[in-house]
Amino acid sequence: FILKQAKKQGAAFIQSKLNRADITATGAKHFTYKHKGICFVAEAKTKSKPEPKAIIHYFFNHIKGYAWLFPKKHSVNIGLGTYLPCRNAKDAFFRFIDKLKEESLLQKNIAPKPNAALIPFSPRKLYDKNTVFIGDSAGLVAPKTGEGIFFAMLSGKLLADAIWRWKELSKRAKKEYAIQCKKKILPMLKPIPFADYSITWKLAKAIIRRKIKKHQGLLAKEFFRLTAENRSPF
Repeated sequence: FILKQAKKQGAAFIQSKLNRADITATGAKHFTYKHKGICFVAEAKTKSKPEPKAIIHYFFNHIKGYAWLFPKKHSVNIGLGTYLPCRNAKDAFFRFIDKLKEESLLQKNIAPKPNAALIPFSPRKLYDKNTVFIGDSAGLVAPKTGEGIFFAMLSGKLLADAIWRWKELSKRAKKEYAIQCKKKILPMLKPIPFADYSITWKLAKAIIRRKIKKHQGLLAKEFFRLTAENRSPF
């Protein structure tokens, strides 16, 4: 799908055999990881074209994260992501479904079945002797939002560029890939100072517990915006 979209935009696809390589798509389940987040996601087909409006509900059902609904052409993407440990994440997902139906934002006859996915945070090693890690398997995930697609695509491109330059998955190619990741990706995943941890965590708990009633929605959005690319205080 991504290749087709790229070709439509005028990208040239070059296919040539450089060497043999085995690719294992393990993602967040890789043994090198400590999982720090989880999300439940479902794709639901709709009879009519959904409204072109995304819905994001921060700290829904008191979770340390957010729930969303993203409209597509003939379906909607519904999900909920939170930090671990969290005992009621799946229950919160179905509560979110009920809320969408109550507000007529989702057809009542739709019963989405969610798929669970673990979210790894904190970048680890980018390559080993015969292995190179990209995306989730390298821990390249935005700590505050759980965003990983952008970093997966970018790290994949950086690895492809390195292999193309050296014509093989050599030690030099792996080193160049690691250098480019540290230069172009890791700065976006920098941790925040300890003092800021304390401030943002207190604000988050106040929002979750609804102690700040006035402009609560705005405060929640600002909290995620200001800390969007910083390490989680949770």
